[in-house]
Order: sequence, then structure tokens, then C-alpha cells
Amino acid sequence: MTRLVRQRTPHQCMIACIVMATHKPYRQVLTVGIETGGYVEGRGCLSEQKILTALGLRFEFERGRPSFSSDYICLRRSYHLSADAFRDQAWGRRAIFTVPSLNNPGGHHAVYWDGQKLLDPNSSDRKRYADWSELQPSELVLFREFSL
Repeated sequence: MTRLVRQRTPHQCMIACIVMATHKPYRQVLTVGIETGGYVEGRGCLSEQKILTALGLRFEFERGRPSFSSDYICLRRSYHLSADAFRDQAWGRRAIFTVPSLNNPGGHHAVYWDGQKLLDPNSSDRKRYADWSELQPSELVLFREFSL
């Protein structure tokens, strides 16, 4: 079971989720995020793909699509697919979801699903997602199962 990692600043929810997904140290993920330009303090995560790839996860393409040998894929929900159906693609698999922020209207937030349990990195004094059925994601990073 994955240990909950709390974000250290209001814009580090994706950093905390990547820490939970990869089991890498927080400082390492944050440093890689800053060095790759995947994370900018005060703005948040601009490219989780840059961070994950720099941490050693494979993201490969074959014929314009993510390869089955990739360690993860990034998906955006299209307008014709319900948020519930989109969310359910991750059932039983590890994923990071981009969801509407409960604390900043019109903003986005990242939460981690370890395949069995939802983990919201928000600080304890803010509203948090607690249940799978609450998620209305717009994007997800879906991980291929492999040993960490």
C-alpha cells in the first residue's frame, strides 16, 4: 500500500503524486521538475511527462501512439467521453488524475490512485478528495504495472 505524501506548497500537488507513484524522494522529484522545466514554483506542474521521463520511466511511441512498452501513458478526456467512463479506465491500475480543485474554483488539482485507494496530497486544513466516485478527471497518467 502506498504512503500518503502531502504537497509542501499550494502548487506541488503533482510533485507529491509523482513521489507516491515512483517512490522517489520528494527533493529529487522537485529538483528534476525544476531542472526540466516540468515544474515552475507558483504555477505548478507544466509537464509531468518531462519529469517522469527524466526520472527514468519510458514513454515511447509506435506509429504515432504510445507504445505498449511505455511505463506510462498520458490521456486527456475528450468531450464525448463522460468523466466517469474516463476515470474507470484506471480501475485497479496506478494513476495520477487531474481533477477540478475543491479549493480554487476554476483551478486544477492532482490526486493519486494506487489501484485500490485514493490519496489526495492536499494539506489537512483544506478540502480533499476522499472517494473514487467523487473524481471527475480531465486528464490522467496511467502507469503500466512494474516493480519499483
